[in-house]
Amino acid sequence: MLTLGIETAGEQAAVGLCRNGRDLTELGFAAERRQGEKLLEAITAALNWGQVDRSQLELIAVSAGPGSFTGLRIGLAMAKGLARALEIPLVGVPTLWAYAQPVCLWSGPVYALLPDRRDWVYWAGYRGGELLAEGGAQPIGSLLAALSEKQAKEPPLLIGPGAERHRPLIEGQAGDQIVAPARLNWPSGLQVARLGLAAYREQGQDQRETLEPLYMRAPLA
Repeated sequence: MLTLGIETAGEQAAVGLCRNGRDLTELGFAAERRQGEKLLEAITAALNWGQVDRSQLELIAVSAGPGSFTGLRIGLAMAKGLARALEIPLVGVPTLWAYAQPVCLWSGPVYALLPDRRDWVYWAGYRGGELLAEGGAQPIGSLLAALSEKQAKEPPLLIGPGAERHRPLIEGQAGDQIVAPARLNWPSGLQVARLGLAAYREQGQDQRETLEPLYMRAPLA
């Protein structure tokens, strides 16, 4: 099943193509300006590199949040438009779940972090690829303090753009938190595509009309 994955929740975005679990291509780009145009260009380039036509797509998977208000809206609007035009199913994928996938075989707890404004992060906890803690949005300092107390006997692995942005703070703070290698902390359209395909096979499609971004932004101080 040819699946397009769209990830636009953060400052960096990505699209990826896979067919029945086999990776075809992936492309990342900075999402600061002209994100809608860049996303369309990236999708077109990914299809060209994968040597497939848009009409061959069979499933659209899109990062559904939490994350940037603007980025999530743009990604979801593009995904809905493509699914409607091609008359194919659409699946929303939790953003932080996708970020945790590169280390899903890690034996201990994994916390996926996505930066919000200032020193806040969105976060969720996983173990073995399964949800451990639904998380939320809070200052990175208070999250690290809570993890240090809660996971004293089992060092957590932190992954994602939020972990990379705050790497100096995390590694300089007392405790055993581990930050994933930098190459694993980038967004992945392929991870979104793979998870979307698995979710579709297990649960079916989401309804285009009711699928909305998960906004988990913390209140302004």
